[in-house]
Amino acid sequence: MNAGGFRAMRARMAAALAMGHLVRYAQKGEPQELHRAIAACRRALALTSEDDPLYPERLSGLGDALSMAFDHGEDKALLREALSLQERAVRAAPPGHPAAGMVRVSRGIALINDYRSGGPPGHLDQAIEVFAEADSLLPPRSVEAALALSNHAEAYHRRYERDGRRADAREYAAKLRAAVAATPQGDPALIFRSAKLAAALVLVRDEPGAEDELRRALDVVRAGLPGVPEPMRREIHLIAGALLYGELPPLDHEQLDQLREISRNLRERGTIGTDLRAAVLSDLGGAVVEQAMRSGRIEEIDGAISMLRDALREAPPSGKERAAVLTNLGRMLGHKMEWMSDLSGVDEMIDVLRQAVETLPAGHPDHGLYLVNLANALALKHGVEGGDALQRELIGCYRQAVRETAPDHAERGIALTGLGTALFGRFERWGGRADLDDSIASHRAAVEATPAGHHYRPLYLANLGSALGRRHEVTGSTADLDAAVAALRECVSTTPPLHPHRGGWIASLATVLVMRFDRVGERDALTKAVSLYRQALDEAPKEHLQRHMILTNLGRALLRQELPEEAVAVMREAVAAAPPTNTQAPTGLATALVLRFFQAQDGDLTGEEYAALALSLLRGEEPPAAELAERRRLRQGELLDEAIAILREVLDRSPRGEFDRARAAGQLGTALHVRAAMTGRGRHLDGAIRTLRGAAAGAAEDEPVLSITRYHLAQALADRWRRSGDERDREQAAREFAAAASVETAAPAWRAGVAKHWGEFVAEHEGPAAAVLAFATAVGLLDAAAWRGMRRQEQERALSGFQGLASDAAACAIAAGRPELAIELLEQGRGVLLAQIIDARPRHDALRVAAPALADRLAEIQDGLDTVEDLDRRHVLAREREETLAAIRALPGLADFLRPPPFADLRAAAAEGPVVVVNVSRYRCDALVVTAEGVTLVPLPGLGAQEVAERAAGFVEAVGAYAHDDDPDPELLERVPAALDWLTEVIGRPVLALLGAPPLPGATWPRLWWCPTGALSLLPLPAITVDVAASSVTPTLRALIHAREQAAPTAQGRPLLVALPSTPGADDLPGVARESEVVRRLLPGAICLEGPSAVRQAVLDALAASPWAHFACHAEQDPGDPSQGRLLLHDGPLTVRELATARLERAEFAFLSGCETSRGGDVLADECVSLAATVQLAGYPSVIGSLWPIADRHAPVVAEAVYAMMTGGGTRPPDPRAAALGLHVAVRALREEHPGLPILWAPFTHIGP
Repeated sequence: MNAGGFRAMRARMAAALAMGHLVRYAQKGEPQELHRAIAACRRALALTSEDDPLYPERLSGLGDALSMAFDHGEDKALLREALSLQERAVRAAPPGHPAAGMVRVSRGIALINDYRSGGPPGHLDQAIEVFAEADSLLPPRSVEAALALSNHAEAYHRRYERDGRRADAREYAAKLRAAVAATPQGDPALIFRSAKLAAALVLVRDEPGAEDELRRALDVVRAGLPGVPEPMRREIHLIAGALLYGELPPLDHEQLDQLREISRNLRERGTIGTDLRAAVLSDLGGAVVEQAMRSGRIEEIDGAISMLRDALREAPPSGKERAAVLTNLGRMLGHKMEWMSDLSGVDEMIDVLRQAVETLPAGHPDHGLYLVNLANALALKHGVEGGDALQRELIGCYRQAVRETAPDHAERGIALTGLGTALFGRFERWGGRADLDDSIASHRAAVEATPAGHHYRPLYLANLGSALGRRHEVTGSTADLDAAVAALRECVSTTPPLHPHRGGWIASLATVLVMRFDRVGERDALTKAVSLYRQALDEAPKEHLQRHMILTNLGRALLRQELPEEAVAVMREAVAAAPPTNTQAPTGLATALVLRFFQAQDGDLTGEEYAALALSLLRGEEPPAAELAERRRLRQGELLDEAIAILREVLDRSPRGEFDRARAAGQLGTALHVRAAMTGRGRHLDGAIRTLRGAAAGAAEDEPVLSITRYHLAQALADRWRRSGDERDREQAAREFAAAASVETAAPAWRAGVAKHWGEFVAEHEGPAAAVLAFATAVGLLDAAAWRGMRRQEQERALSGFQGLASDAAACAIAAGRPELAIELLEQGRGVLLAQIIDARPRHDALRVAAPALADRLAEIQDGLDTVEDLDRRHVLAREREETLAAIRALPGLADFLRPPPFADLRAAAAEGPVVVVNVSRYRCDALVVTAEGVTLVPLPGLGAQEVAERAAGFVEAVGAYAHDDDPDPELLERVPAALDWLTEVIGRPVLALLGAPPLPGATWPRLWWCPTGALSLLPLPAITVDVAASSVTPTLRALIHAREQAAPTAQGRPLLVALPSTPGADDLPGVARESEVVRRLLPGAICLEGPSAVRQAVLDALAASPWAHFACHAEQDPGDPSQGRLLLHDGPLTVRELATARLERAEFAFLSGCETSRGGDVLADECVSLAATVQLAGYPSVIGSLWPIADRHAPVVAEAVYAMMTGGGTRPPDPRAAALGLHVAVRALREEHPGLPILWAPFTHIGP
């Protein structure tokens, strides 16, 4: 035998030895046998060459053994190795190879194992695809095919559990049916697969023939069960024990005798005769209900009730057996009420459950649970009929149940959650906070007392989540809101797909997501909530007792999506489904009608009106405009009248002091105010004010609704003051605005909006100087409105409604003679997101000395906020950040840690030269010249907010035409020099009069920084001081201070050059080649990413290691969404949002030689969102960019001048401190060459120290 033959023989021996060990492991379950099998498999594989036909089998065999070892010990490393081996085996055995089918079976099993252990969801889908390949490759009806089909079925089963799709349940049954057919008689696997088939058929039991097939499968299992090995028998019991032993209902009454014979739990009771029959009937009735809950076939409950009535007739006259039948019957009557809205049995239900409590022997350990069932029945009746006496009785019943149920009782949770629900109901009626807190404590105790997998745990989680969400509404606690979302997500994920309560619990999850939207403006949460409400309506039984609440909440969510017409239709359905005592559905309908009225104000037409208009046009007639306008007016009035009538009716039947009464009163007052505005009648306005005052007096002090009510009261009082001139109304309106803004439980964005309206009202009628407090209040809420737990897009959306607020606040402070406060307000109200980035990267020297553990914790949290996308996790991290900051600020000397800095700290920005902050407001415009000594006010009477906006728009249009039109209109281009002349006149001259004359020839150019606000940031302010100073721009004073702190030269690392003379989908840039040559010459040793190598990930990786970076490529700004500003790389754009999360610790200087890299947006102007500012915050303290598209031929010239200044003509490493001067020299040289074309030399800007 040659060496190769001897090696192959050794491999076969090792493989045979491995198989022997695996057989013994299967028989005895001893881990050492499995370990020996793996070792033998490894030897067999090592001895087998890759071209050996047995090589795929050896790979797969080792993978199978490792998968088995993972099952035994759950070591993920074993599973990862198994997956890799199985993948190699599949590649080594293409179709046609003898082992092709079986290696795919093994690969599929490994993928299922990985999914089951927390691997990617896609692995389950891959497993289904791999098994499908195996099915097609294996001989039909073979042992191997049966194994493949059985595992294929398992993959479908797990996907059905994951997604709940009916098609996967059908495939699950179909594959098992085929596996059973392919399994030989006498094979023990036939019994096992038949049991799995029976379990699968339960899921599709309502399909034709499924019940007969289920009966046959169970017969096979019962007949063969005694002969299968004990381990397999235990597994069969787990799979189908419920079907075999009567825990699920048999298929018909003929099998009752069989149930009596095989039901293990009945035999253990030892009962005989009629007692046994009563027990069987009672268990069977309960089983029918359990089956109905799993399958969603709630109509089966009538059959269960019939069986329980029969059982009651057969039961003994007293004792625990009769009590059990009574309580089951009472529960079934309650289920029927909930699921089918059938209220006919409510009194019978309570009577039966009272009998159950009285019949149960004294001292029985389940006496407390029987009381729970009675209390549940009383709660159902109270939900329909109301009544304080009934509420007191049911709460007392629950309290007694908790006292009588032992702390270690397995079902104690049901008593605790029942009490929690009853207390919650009383809180909703009367608003007592103690009831709400006690409710949450009871629900939480129920969850903590109940292990995962318990059938009632989802119920407890649902109740806890709903109560926590409600407390969040009352207190504004984000911790409660996050806990509510987490509890309800767990509830829904652990509830079987067809459970009749699942729809209601899905709706509860939707409700807390709406709360999240209300709190932080997270639109994804609102969109998801609407989808969940619709899903809940699909899943909840049509007759469900709480269906009206799902509809009401869906309607409210649709209103938030600004869809009042659909909301009205949904709310009408909710009112029709609600019991007479319900007030939330009609109040919601009235709200929708009022909002629909406002929508109708825009002149929309009904279908009938459109038809009339179209007919008149077809006839060649004049449109009946007057007639249509009158019809619209009447229809609008009808909407408002209906809303008012509904709200009056709600108030008429709501007792004074009831919690929801204040909400309805507030809505009525708002509707009356709208009517007053529509009719112009003073008595209507007086009535609205009286109603709103009553609503405010009746609302709880810590309820967000109080803020809403006081705001509408303020608006109504302001309207009456405008009509009557009564100063008392004006003063009261201002007080109500202030009170509305001070309700801390209201959402920060709402409060900021209210404070803004307050400031505008006071400024308009008392003068800007009187509005400082109001505007300062609004500014102070902006950081919370853009809460760090939100995604960047949502933060931007939240801030978009407050542009110009900081400038208005500063103008009012200036009018009040407080210029330093004006600077503080501008810093706090502009660049909110920029400040959050700065706060995320502070120097923690003092903190690290005082509390190193807190410093580490804060850094860890911030790292998470910079990288985590999952919204639930972001919310938790943001809340933990707030808690950590509170702990830090409690330390001596750290009370102001990461608080907005005072002016005394901000003036450090002017350490190397003055910073000119140009504030543009509707109230006044000024320059605030900040120096190391303080701030000097320079009024700018020639500047106006409206003119700035118009000039900026015309300027942007002009530079856009220059960049994109082959033959731009010369008159349009003239706007550019005209804008510079205007800026020089209205800003430059007044400011320069303060700063003094330009330097003498040969003297060092002084430094100057511009900090523009609003639309002024779109204009080239540095160009107007090019003969006076080397000017830079800074988004805020804090940004300049931060950049200066980061600017210590390191001179470590290589420069980075990113150059794209050609970019897919964009015009070529011929000048890039020349620019690249300049950079290579003056920055020798640069890392060059050019053309196809300039891809996003490579650039990001290189930035992390490069202190100097030069980009010569296309760049674009999106004026409507400036965070989508982007550098165009070879494989796609690198956006502002992506760069904003970077942390470049070694950076010094970046040159963004692309179009519009310094330009912000038309929106979010106060947020200073540009590529250059973002690159600065990412770590490059000094950045050069451009305000508008630059000429390709001029970019290399400017770059050469800048780098020559920074490197001393290439004789030293670049000095970033010389960047501003280098750009100043380059711009002046370019101006000399093109003196009449500022469009060529003025776009370049420097940001930083």
